[in-house]
Amino acid sequence: MSVKIQILDYFNETGTIGGQRIPNSTFNTTADWDLGTGWSINTTNGTAIHAGAAGNAGYLTNLNASFVEGQSYRIKSKISGMTAGSFILANHLANGANGFNIQANGAFEYDWVQGNQNTNKLSVWGSDLFDGTIDYIEVYALSDINWDKSIVGELDVTDHSEFP
Repeated sequence: MSVKIQILDYFNETGTIGGQRIPNSTFNTTADWDLGTGWSINTTNGTAIHAGAAGNAGYLTNLNASFVEGQSYRIKSKISGMTAGSFILANHLANGANGFNIQANGAFEYDWVQGNQNTNKLSVWGSDLFDGTIDYIEVYALSDINWDKSIVGELDVTDHSEFP
């Protein structure tokens, strides 16, 4: 029998990424998502689509995400087919403020510190003129501890007589 003990010394590094926190982040089903005005999910392509039109502003909400007030997070997403409007992180910052305001196609990342609202869901918003396709939405918790760099040594004991 072998025993391996890792010796740690916490390595602090701002922006270390934890695990992905959004269930069904690739829109392969409509489960986990509340589709507000103008939103639909194409499960064949795994995308969320917003139809831009007057009066079509609406929220796209993941109901099974959870956030901790004061914790830092990183959202990653990709938009295609957009010709107008805005895609916004809705009411997640301090005092319910909005986060990013994306007005172009492409992949993007945005970091924020969670406020005291929307702690039990992810809420994004498409303006009434936003006409685009969301390929994925991923959210990661950020921490200051880089666990991969925190291991400073190992003690590998293969025989009980070697154990101090």
